[in-house]
Amino acid sequence: MKCRNCGTENDDKALFCMDCGAKLQNDDFDKTLNINKDYEYDTEKIVENNSFKDNSMGFKQKGTIFAVVVVGLIAFSLIFNFGFNKYKLSKLESSAVANMESKNYDIAREKYRELYEKTENKKYLDEINKIDSSLESKENLAKATQNFENRAYDRALEYLENINTEDVEVISKKEKLKEKINAAVNSEISLLIGNNEYDSALSAIEAYIAVDSENEEFKSLKDKITTDKVSYEEKVKSEAQIQEQKARADELEAQVVKLKKSNAANLIGTYQYVTSKRANVRSGPGFSYGVSYSLYRGDAVYVFDTKSADGRTWCNIGNGWISYRTLNGEAK
Repeated sequence: MKCRNCGTENDDKALFCMDCGAKLQNDDFDKTLNINKDYEYDTEKIVENNSFKDNSMGFKQKGTIFAVVVVGLIAFSLIFNFGFNKYKLSKLESSAVANMESKNYDIAREKYRELYEKTENKKYLDEINKIDSSLESKENLAKATQNFENRAYDRALEYLENINTEDVEVISKKEKLKEKINAAVNSEISLLIGNNEYDSALSAIEAYIAVDSENEEFKSLKDKITTDKVSYEEKVKSEAQIQEQKARADELEAQVVKLKKSNAANLIGTYQYVTSKRANVRSGPGFSYGVSYSLYRGDAVYVFDTKSADGRTWCNIGNGWISYRTLNGEAK
């Protein structure tokens, strides 16, 4: 029952308000009995008869209970939401990891992007960067392979140098392709060296080294080209000197032959004397002809004609041929 004086809720059977002591119920006796306003009530009895028997809750108590319930509901909601969100994040992360292991990089990247947007945790951003790096590396590997097939080895090496990933499969393919490029470059350089195109070989290997400066095979190949070039140039120089000497010798020999011919022509129609101890007269101009007879030192002969054979000048003396060396003092 609500007190009309102060508004406090009281027990329905209470006669007086437990808060202000005001009378709660009217009866027939009250209607006829004129009570003196100065009558002093026994407040202890009122309290005893009303307050201790009132089991109802007051407004403040109800407010406190309501606040506790609300706080409890909010706390439960927060705990539930936290647990549920954590569960969803765990499932999302498991899905991202599974797709990474299956090499479904596009799907894995989307999962990690969602995780990063929800948590702003840097580790998810690192995973995204790893995926981007792996995807870029795969693209570079494909371009390197295409350039290798087109024999553009320098471009292929450039794409290989841009591969930066932890993907074991991509790394393995990169190393195998690099071995193929090294072998192809060796063949190309060997062909140029075989054709003595050392300058072209040096230009080619230097272009490859500019792209892959740490390639020890290329460095060794450059050293070989340089060494072979020096040897080749020395050989060419030596051969040139030999050819020059031979040319001079041929020229000198030609001059000697010319001189001999000139001298031989001057012999025709002249008398010559045997200067050797003994001179054989042959049936023809050359050692292949037999000896007809012999002449001795001081014998005079008349030269009718001359002819070169077996590296000598032969004089026709009418009844045979005699070597001019037996006439000019060369043969003793």
